[in-house]
Amino acid sequence: MRRVRIAGLNEEQTMHAMGIDDAYQVVRVLADGRGGTTELVTIEDAGPFVRKKIPQKLANRSVWAALADCACSRLPQVVATYELPDRFVVVYEYVPGSTLEQVIEAGGALPATEAVRLMHDVCEAVEALHDHGIIHRDIAPSNIVVAADGAHLIDLGIALMPGRDNDADEATLGTWGYASPEQHGFAATDVRSDVYSLGRVLGYLLTGVCPAEKGYASAIAADTVPEALRAVVERASAFEPSARYQSVPALVAALNDAANGEGIGSTPAGIRKRAALENGRDHVPSDAVKQSDGGVGDLSDAAAVPRRAGTRRAAVVALVLVVLIVIAGYIAVSRFMGGNTDSVTAGWQSSAGIPETNMRENGASSENGTSASDSGIAAPLLNDGDVAPLFDTADLQIVECGWWVGDMGYVNYGFALRNASADTRVDLPQVTITGRDASGSVVFTQEQVLFSLMPGETQYFGGVAGNGAAPAEMTFEAVPPQDHNVVASTGTPARFEARGVHAALDQLGGTIVTGEIALMEEGVDCFDGGMGQTAISLILRDAQGNIIFGDAIFVNAPAPGSSVPFEFNEYDIPEYAAIEVYAIPW
Repeated sequence: MRRVRIAGLNEEQTMHAMGIDDAYQVVRVLADGRGGTTELVTIEDAGPFVRKKIPQKLANRSVWAALADCACSRLPQVVATYELPDRFVVVYEYVPGSTLEQVIEAGGALPATEAVRLMHDVCEAVEALHDHGIIHRDIAPSNIVVAADGAHLIDLGIALMPGRDNDADEATLGTWGYASPEQHGFAATDVRSDVYSLGRVLGYLLTGVCPAEKGYASAIAADTVPEALRAVVERASAFEPSARYQSVPALVAALNDAANGEGIGSTPAGIRKRAALENGRDHVPSDAVKQSDGGVGDLSDAAAVPRRAGTRRAAVVALVLVVLIVIAGYIAVSRFMGGNTDSVTAGWQSSAGIPETNMRENGASSENGTSASDSGIAAPLLNDGDVAPLFDTADLQIVECGWWVGDMGYVNYGFALRNASADTRVDLPQVTITGRDASGSVVFTQEQVLFSLMPGETQYFGGVAGNGAAPAEMTFEAVPPQDHNVVASTGTPARFEARGVHAALDQLGGTIVTGEIALMEEGVDCFDGGMGQTAISLILRDAQGNIIFGDAIFVNAPAPGSSVPFEFNEYDIPEYAAIEVYAIPW
């Protein structure tokens, strides 16, 4: 075996580690792939154990260190870890039993009661991981072992700890059919990514069909699947993270409600309530869109062109969209949603219009410090579809925004993004969303990518941000688009109409907003690559017309001249005076 020196491992340490490695006797190889080699081993009279050899570049040591401190019996119990020249090695206790995949392949779909029981075991394991700051990212039937005492979650080979393993979050990893859309390499994962996988596993247990197979949609819709559990599956595995249950406890509460025949809950009963706006919250102004008391955007002193945060990710998004369309025919995008204010009739509209604030008047500058309008370069004549590299970045503007912190510390936000250009389309426009505490320290940051902005179009988007740490201040920054995402165009956006928008309280104290979205006109010269869906955003406003809450869901796209129904289920919202609904093709 060729010995390779690695940082922090001298020759003596290498020899010692290899001696430990040789002491184990391999009973059989359980798995071998790009994520490493997994073996069943013994050492002297002890064992059997599972030994996982992970390539150095994929080894998330912080995960295994945190797991060693976790007492949950439904997770791997770490026995030892050590370093080899090219591998990080972890040894943990072996759990005898069959995988869920083997159980279903042998006997088919499970009875609902058995499926719920096993899901409780798996959720217990995942919640323990989340409590230790770990995202599993590969919750699948092949990684769940059914033993005499219930289900055990194994294989943390691609797990990570957000904030520590950021580089690992850019890789496309996970089990096809169970990995969340955001795990395809261009959006950050969080606890909601695991919630998605849990929903897909539940669907598999109830149907016996892998969610990646063609027959899954009809199987989950069959009468043999209890309606209440089907609703849990659909919400947990929603395409957009903000539309899912926001935590494992929320999913467990919904499972319990479904099993008890009490309907589908969104969060545990102890935190399910209608909350009023917090009074007196101090929002410290920032150099982007400033936040005034109550989380409402104030544009009077907003900066013109924000930092180029995360533009690399926008380029990756564009590339991955094309690759997935050609190769797989499936676009697994994470949070690229938006609403269309210029072309949507809302169920209710407040009297407040879009502020006529040109953000360039407040100190806009290009990245080199010169005014974007003073470059002295004459724009060439362009035809529709030509790349327009001289797009004035000040034309991409946040025109209003607002937000609300829920009981669990997550932020429901809404913003309006405008393309002020008269002759250019911006594909995959991006907004950086940052939360800060009272001292100004960043508590979270994430990127929201919308689908496409036509010339002169304003899109509204509502979503959920954060990591459970409640911010005191929020900023929303429009990221200057890269040249290949700016295209000359004189096209028009699709026009939708929201009909019959109605809000009512449910039996649990939540708010249900229902209605229909009709496609009145198809867009002209729009961005290609849609998924045949429509993204619908819910925006709530206070009596002064300020945005105070936002959320989004997705429905199948209506045919021209027809409509599709929608339903929002909100369990933690502020008091509001007006509801607005926006839609965009996706």
